[in-house]
Amino acid sequence: MAWFTQILEIVDVNATPPEWRSLPDPHEMTVGVMDVDAESTGRNQNGKMIRDWVAQKVKLSCKWSMLTQAEMQQLLALCNRPKFTMLYLDPRTGTKQQIKAYVGDRNMGTYYYNTIPASENGAFDGIYRDVEMNFIEF
Repeated sequence: MAWFTQILEIVDVNATPPEWRSLPDPHEMTVGVMDVDAESTGRNQNGKMIRDWVAQKVKLSCKWSMLTQAEMQQLLALCNRPKFTMLYLDPRTGTKQQIKAYVGDRNMGTYYYNTIPASENGAFDGIYRDVEMNFIEF
C-alpha cells in the first residue's frame, strides 16, 4: 500500500523554471465536491425540478495545528496570487489531481513569538497554531 506524504503541492511561478513545491501536510483536510448549476436551474410552477448541471468543482478546507515561521511564510507566499495551479489528493480517485484554484480567507493564531529578531533583516521567529485556509477550484 502506498502512502502519500505530500498531499498538497503548488506551482512556484517565482522559481526559474517554475516548479512544484510541497506544502506542509495539513493536520486536517476536508475535500468538498460542489455541483455548479446554470442560472436557469430551479423548480417550475408544478414543483418539478429543472436542473441544468454545468460542472463539478472542489473546495479543500485545510487546517494545520502548528507551523513554524518558515512554513507559514512559504504557505502564504505560494498562494498569494489571484490564481495558481495545485495538486491535491482526491478521495474520489485515490490519486493526485491537478486544479486551477484560488485561496479564500487565511486565518492563523500566534502560539509563540520571539521578541528578538532572528535575522539581520529584522524578521521575528514565531510558531503559528490553528492555521486555516480554503483552496477553491476555478
